[in-house]
Amino acid sequence: MATGKVYEGVANTLKHLSVEKNGVLPGNMGGKPYITAHDIAAEVKRKFVENNLIFLPKETVVKHENIQANNRLQVSIVVTGEYTIVSAEDGSSLTVSGTGDGLATGTAVASNIASTNALKNALLRTFLITEQSVEDAAKNGVPEESSSPAQAKIAKAQGGGQATRKSTGSPTTAGEYRTAILAAVKNGGGVADYEKVGNRISGKQKSEWVNDIEVLSGVLKALEAGEVE
Repeated sequence: MATGKVYEGVANTLKHLSVEKNGVLPGNMGGKPYITAHDIAAEVKRKFVENNLIFLPKETVVKHENIQANNRLQVSIVVTGEYTIVSAEDGSSLTVSGTGDGLATGTAVASNIASTNALKNALLRTFLITEQSVEDAAKNGVPEESSSPAQAKIAKAQGGGQATRKSTGSPTTAGEYRTAILAAVKNGGGVADYEKVGNRISGKQKSEWVNDIEVLSGVLKALEAGEVE
């Protein structure tokens, strides 16, 4: 029985797909290497082009929640995506799916994060890509949440003990610094706030310093010290 070309293309993609672990989790999440959504999507895209496959996304927001935390508005979004893979040779298709969540402080970035995570989830499952760091986290359980820089400053001012954050490790690349910064943001800063810190330190806009390790290092130190614009 004949089968559509889409299955042949997906099989070839699965056979030759190789994705490196170029990301590094922040220290408070284990500091282990992990596969980034960008790396997965880029490698799958290359294999799809080689096999004449196209990718049609359809995503639906299944949960949208506004949460007040530490006097800040946090937006939580969960997205489910259905992604249709189509062969450009005979028009045959198949659909895969994935679910992802996103959390951001006072911005619209949560939907983009959720969308990215949903796509990553679909590609991980479809092409049998395993993330050992995720499995380890599941075995070890969720670590205790550490205090944010803002909470640490309040505790110090009130003389109420020493609230500290776990170390985010020692980043060496721009990507690692950005990962550590986002972890610091999640623990009490805000996206707009860290951009303002970077703009102040560099005297430039974010697009000009986003890959500058010296500026990123300064931003991370400022956030860890509780300096919020």
